[in-house]
Amino acid sequence: MWHVVLMFLANVEIKQTPILNSSLSALFMFSQILCWREAFQITLRTSFVAVDNRDGKSYIDVFARMEDQTSETCVAGDFTAPGLKRLVITCMGLESHHTRLMWDGGFQIVLDEADRTIREYRGLDYSREPACHKCLATRDVRTAAVWSWSKVRATQRSDRGLLTCENNHKVDLRYLTGTTLPCHGHIAYQEQSSFSENVHYSQICPGVCLIGLWDGHRILRCGSGFIVDAKRGLIVTAAHVVIDPSGLAAPPNSFLRRKAHYYGLPSGQILVGLPPTGKGSNPNSPVGPEAVWRYVAMIDTEDVCNVDAAVLRIAARLDQDVDCPEKTTINNVRVLKSQEDFQNEALHPLKLSKRCEIEQNVRLIGYGQTTQTSIDRSIEVYRGYVSRKFMNSEWRGRTDRGYTPKYHYSVVTSLTLGGQSGCPCVNDQGEVIGILSQADRADKNKCFVVPTGEFLQLVFDARSWEEDATAGGGGEEDSTNTGT
Repeated sequence: MWHVVLMFLANVEIKQTPILNSSLSALFMFSQILCWREAFQITLRTSFVAVDNRDGKSYIDVFARMEDQTSETCVAGDFTAPGLKRLVITCMGLESHHTRLMWDGGFQIVLDEADRTIREYRGLDYSREPACHKCLATRDVRTAAVWSWSKVRATQRSDRGLLTCENNHKVDLRYLTGTTLPCHGHIAYQEQSSFSENVHYSQICPGVCLIGLWDGHRILRCGSGFIVDAKRGLIVTAAHVVIDPSGLAAPPNSFLRRKAHYYGLPSGQILVGLPPTGKGSNPNSPVGPEAVWRYVAMIDTEDVCNVDAAVLRIAARLDQDVDCPEKTTINNVRVLKSQEDFQNEALHPLKLSKRCEIEQNVRLIGYGQTTQTSIDRSIEVYRGYVSRKFMNSEWRGRTDRGYTPKYHYSVVTSLTLGGQSGCPCVNDQGEVIGILSQADRADKNKCFVVPTGEFLQLVFDARSWEEDATAGGGGEEDSTNTGT
């Protein structure tokens, strides 16, 4: 069957010209095709400009291999009749929008070409059987569950939105077909998402913040963060989102070091966006929660060099929620100082955990930015797992090397975008085990996460600062959200 693969590649080569996908407003190109006797790999690429003016690239890798039924790497080999072979076609890429970027970015084209090529061989019987991606991630691939294509289509027509495999994994149909469900099907899916095995992402989103550096006229930089202390209005984010790393050679607390705050903007401010609640929220929206700019914050404590983390303190609330600050004059604000003020805000803090294990499933929840012209206020969820826990070999405790956090988790996930810096990395229980620091330049499918234990002292320092400022005021003792 290897010559079937070669014929398929010949057909795909014709499509090496740029493919414009209007639904994604992105330009995908075939950047690499590798072929072996019974396998091939195709890499597709799209380029974009992140909100911080960095050039970025998104890659989609499609790999296919002809497997004998007896092969150790034959998917569902234990359930395949003797003598048969499987042409296994897989795709790896950005998981956002429930794998829509992979399907619309070229995976569907590859599958269509494979189907057309195989049909050209007379007398060759074949069937299409999607495999459970959760089985592939957690079990021996030979025991992975598969479905008949007719069952997948029947379930899709019923608008149920989910399929349950023989190993009791609930799988979203969009992972298997790439088709966006109707609105009512989407709502039903949200109530029993494949992410809901423990804590559903909708219970985490109210605590995930959109961070914007505001110069008085427009947002210059974007990042993500999360609420760590609701009674004091404290937010954790990546330090380089709001502090210029190039100014770190100056001594701590010096004028030059302070000038690096807010990237040296004389009238720089930090705007904080959160998903709307109450009357402003729309649970039936097919696009998911979108943040609105609500608060003004200031830098409280930070450690860029050793941790790449900063604790922000909410200082005031805007007179009304704002979608586009460029079109609004932000003048009238209500100052927030006491714990009573923040109690009325009903902020949603996320719990912390120092526990982290290799191969632990995690989610990165933040506000990825792909364009320079507008701010994307939609929350995106990226799934992955912890592949390594290590100390940064470049760390020297020096301020002239930029931000090189001492300890890291290496997380295997999809491509990280500008704007995700500082977003919480949460476990299945919804606890924050770290924050996203930066992408791995050597591997586009990995990123570095700063462990919770590294920035926890900054949170304690921010709390202590307030306690010192209000000493003797009879402040109420609160219980920490930190899990260990």
